[in-house]
Amino acid sequence: MKRIQLIIVKLTVEKQKPFLPLLNFIHTLHLFTHTDVLTFALPTTLFAVFGAVAGTTLSTNASPNIITVLSRIPSILLLVWSNLLVFNIANQRLPDAILEDKLNKPSRPLPSGRISGPQARRLLLIALPVVLALSFYLGPWQETLLLFSMNWMYNDLKGCDEDFVTRNLLIAIGHGLYNSAALRIACGVDSSITGRGIYWIVLVTCVIFTTGHIADLKD
Repeated sequence: MKRIQLIIVKLTVEKQKPFLPLLNFIHTLHLFTHTDVLTFALPTTLFAVFGAVAGTTLSTNASPNIITVLSRIPSILLLVWSNLLVFNIANQRLPDAILEDKLNKPSRPLPSGRISGPQARRLLLIALPVVLALSFYLGPWQETLLLFSMNWMYNDLKGCDEDFVTRNLLIAIGHGLYNSAALRIACGVDSSITGRGIYWIVLVTCVIFTTGHIADLKD
């Protein structure tokens, strides 16, 4: 019986071999973002869903269908996660970030050796146009372009190493852009965010601006 089980396991492994590189690649992408899914992607999605079902409070959709809004959750998560992936690759590939992650988050792709710095750079080169095309398809490409600019300022121009005011401002604006993009998808292409909706996004952005530095205390 034990021999039969070993044969079954071996056959299963053999069948999976052609897919192992793809599964490994998907797992690497997951490791870039897995610490931010519950703390960032999910809250942003909930913000968008609750904002969409609020009707004319935040959007021009006077009678939102909750089933329709819920059906857009996969698109919201995909947009948020893909933009988050771009930011995390850009952030985690920096030499100082790799050294820090070796101490605080050694399971990430770069400190764990799953991917090298040059490979991360090439992955980012591919991810940027792919995520922009996805954003164009889903609708909020303007927010994605602005997020790319914020990523560049935060990571490559070392905005994250400036004083905490500059750092918090870049993070807060990024959060606002994520919330805006997610809410636009949740409301649908036939609706738009109202002035009150923009005010609410700005209010949440201000909260992030004044409290964002607290998230770094654990590091």
